[in-house]
This record gives sequence, structure tokens and C-alpha cells, in this order.
Amino acid sequence: MNDSAASLHACIESLWLHLRCLQRAGLKFDALAAQSGQTACALAPGEQLAALRSETADCRRCRLCSARTHVIFGEGSARARLMFVGSAPDRASDAQGRPFAGESGELLTRIIEAIGLQRSQVYLTDAVKCLAPQQDDPGDDAGEACFPILKRQIEIIQPDIICALGPAAARTFREQASGAGPARGQFHRAGTMLVMPTHHPELLLRRPELKRETWIDVQRIQRELESAPLRER
Repeated sequence: MNDSAASLHACIESLWLHLRCLQRAGLKFDALAAQSGQTACALAPGEQLAALRSETADCRRCRLCSARTHVIFGEGSARARLMFVGSAPDRASDAQGRPFAGESGELLTRIIEAIGLQRSQVYLTDAVKCLAPQQDDPGDDAGEACFPILKRQIEIIQPDIICALGPAAARTFREQASGAGPARGQFHRAGTMLVMPTHHPELLLRRPELKRETWIDVQRIQRELESAPLRER
């Protein structure tokens, strides 16, 4: 598949997911609905996320569906200014059905609290939504299959900043970032949002000496959030 065909396919997938989640939320695409003024904008972000979660709960878009326990959709505030995107769920997340559920998740929670926020105030998700067998690299095919879901989550939440945890998550935003590919510790523009790549908390558990770099990165995020004007949501 060439780049143009792949891009068209991704757009179609994203539109299909959007329409299906609106249908699940009760929006009817007929003349009566049009006359009543029902649109996607009429649905609150939380309702749109709930519909998308329902639509993707039994996703079979790639090979990872055969070994997973749960699709790890995401959790947090539907109006979050800060969104954390990891690479893929670990076994603890797969077992509990929520992102960042294990020891690395506990570390991430402490990092979030250290910059003056609560876990419930941000949004947490992964670029790939299912556990890879033996927790191997999920592969580009899984990332491509999950990208329309992540893209739609971002469109609904409209965060000011995305913190990409680990190189695999950062690569997700490579084409969206201006200039060269995202580098750890540097903000990159992706549309109206800023993307800050940093270390995944799982790596920090194995290499504690990297915690200082991550602390510097999240402090930059904190300063940006505090200095940026609030956008109407």
C-alpha cells in the first residue's frame, strides 16, 4: 500500500469510527435529526468517548486481539488539558482493563501529582490498545490499526499538551510534528497541540537514573500549562 492509499485508508477508518460512535450515542442520521439540529457538537466529550469506547470494545483490527484480555481504551478527564500516551498496555493493565495499572502506573501517578495535578484531571491512554504476546514490540501494523482510535480520542479531548511516553509513543506523532522527528525533552507542534516526548515509567523503574530527565521534562509541561491561556472547551 503506497502512502496516498494508506492515508486515505486511515481517513476512512477514522470517519467510520466517528459515525459509528455517534450512532451508538443515539444520533440518528436522517432528515428529522437534521431538522432538530442534532450534530456531533451537541454531544459532550464524555459522551463521545463513551460511545467510542463501546464501539471499539471488541476490536478485531489486528492480530493482537487473539491474546488480549481487554481493549485498554483509556481513562481520565474528557476535557483534560494534558494527555499521556504510552506505547502499549502491560500485563497489569490487560488484567485490570485500565491503562497504567501496575507499578509503572503508580510511578506515573506520582509524577502527575508532583506537577500539581491529579490522575483524574489528565487523560491516560496508549497508542496500541491491546497487550502484545510476551509483551513484545506490538509492531507497526498494530500501531496503524489503533491510530484511528487514538486520533479520535485526541479530537474529542482536544488537549493542549500530549506527553508521549517512550520512543514508540513518540513515533506515533512523528508525521504530525513539524520539522524533524520528536526528540525527548523537546516540545513539538502537532496542529494546535504541543507534544513532549519523555521516558516511559517502565524504563524509569529499570533505570532510576533517568528520573531526573523525566522530572525536567514534566516541569516544562507544568510551566507551559501554567503560562498558556485557557482555551474554551
